[in-house]
Amino acid sequence: MSTRQKAVEQSTRPPLPWYSDPADPGEKRRADGVFDKYLTGKKLFPRELLENIKTILDNHKKGNLGNSAPTQVAQEDYVDGSNRPITLNLGPHGNTLTRLDYVPVQRLMNPHWYEPMNQINTSNGEPLNPLQVVSQKYDTTEGKELSKEVFDEWLLKTKLNWQDENTWGTMEQTFATISNQDLSRIKKIIAFEIGSMWRTYVSGESFEIRYETFGDQVWEHNLIKDIGDYLRQRTGNEVKLYVQDPTYTEEDMGFLQDLGIEPLDEPTGFTEIDEHTLVYNVKAPIPVMQITADMGEQPAMILWRSFVEHGKSSRPDYYHDDYLALKSDPISPRVEWLLQNYRHYGFGDIGGYLFGYHTRLYVRK
Repeated sequence: MSTRQKAVEQSTRPPLPWYSDPADPGEKRRADGVFDKYLTGKKLFPRELLENIKTILDNHKKGNLGNSAPTQVAQEDYVDGSNRPITLNLGPHGNTLTRLDYVPVQRLMNPHWYEPMNQINTSNGEPLNPLQVVSQKYDTTEGKELSKEVFDEWLLKTKLNWQDENTWGTMEQTFATISNQDLSRIKKIIAFEIGSMWRTYVSGESFEIRYETFGDQVWEHNLIKDIGDYLRQRTGNEVKLYVQDPTYTEEDMGFLQDLGIEPLDEPTGFTEIDEHTLVYNVKAPIPVMQITADMGEQPAMILWRSFVEHGKSSRPDYYHDDYLALKSDPISPRVEWLLQNYRHYGFGDIGGYLFGYHTRLYVRK
């Protein structure tokens, strides 16, 4: 009997929200193997692997690798330990973006549990592992260019909406309850996957969807700036602002610069997490919390749209809680263990911003 089967029978199995076993017998055996390794403490996302990928990509960017073929990095199969190399041919290729895909433990145990939209898996049918390379297609042929004037107009509009609805005032009240000592720990904010403003604006989607999503993205980028300004004023620290999002384009860079935000290539955002970091993770389509739990560093604070109530995970509402995004960044036993070291603060009624009541600020004890 496997460790997983024993854990299930003895009701000691760590909770895996919304998880269901695969139907295929071979996939069930794979799930047992994944769970056995997980219970022994084997990390899904070892810091050493991500740092190795970062070093290779940095050297490639600097031209230190010449014109060689896309570099591979070794990755052990999570179950049997065999080599499952990752080909790091990352970046835009025409209207296709090749990027890293980070697989949460639930999907690792059942590949059919959640299949991200608009992703083409390039693993050639091999067993799913925590890190893989996927491709995403983008249609930007029907849109128009995003000018600085339009960006500034939307930035002002989001600021006025922010003020009219007193959203920042509500959030500021929460920050005001946190001691200067706790706030002074923060020296940088790292946000994950807020979205490319340029791609959204010039996409071929409908006018209403394009502008609503674009407005949210402008608002969130400005929120990073506002939180940084608040922390600088309260603590006197030089708080640096970073965001990791592989969907950014050259056209996005000017807008980020205007806001004082520095983009980070993946997976640098994760390797930069330390005890002085505020991790901003509201609707990233990757398991930021599971990766953070594996990094071995406890960030000073985490801003996360959480579905955890008194140690239990509540099921999100399919129609109102961005169900697909939540399934790509689910809680796990290790995330729950990490959060035991934090106090959490709610933001009360902030309307539709940041998932409203579900968003919490976790402060390290």
